[in-house]
Amino acid sequence: SFYLCHDRAGALVAIVAEVCNTFGERHCYLLPAAAAEPAPDTRADARVWHDKKVFHVSPFFTLDGTYRFQFAIADGHLDVRIDLHHGGAPRFVSRLSLTARPLSDRTLAWLLVSQPLSTLRVVAAIHWQALRLWLKGTPYHSKPAYDPESARRTEA
Repeated sequence: SFYLCHDRAGALVAIVAEVCNTFGERHCYLLPAAAAEPAPDTRADARVWHDKKVFHVSPFFTLDGTYRFQFAIADGHLDVRIDLHHGGAPRFVSRLSLTARPLSDRTLAWLLVSQPLSTLRVVAAIHWQALRLWLKGTPYHSKPAYDPESARRTEA
């Protein structure tokens, strides 16, 4: 989940990126607007943040690495990229593109009817991909204790 925090004048103050894992845990990365950098070679409205990975999400990745969060926010449209970099190279890349729609009873009813099992479909797809990785022999990493401050001190 992403929470875009604005001041009273409408200026972006921060983004909170909430990450959940399949163990039922969650961690929030706070991305202050003042710490953002312009995204190179992309849209003019795109901004980038870097933050050390401190939360175990997938058993196929360790806590090594740094997240590169990129958000482009313009006119009811949100483009999000979250990439995990380690050793100067991307190890995992993700993209999400969203368009705002009014929140109404009609919209909610349509979503309920058109996507009744979307959460189950996503969970099934995650586990299917995990099985495929495991069958390919991808190393499996046990879940470490949740200790963000200790994880920040490890190699990025």
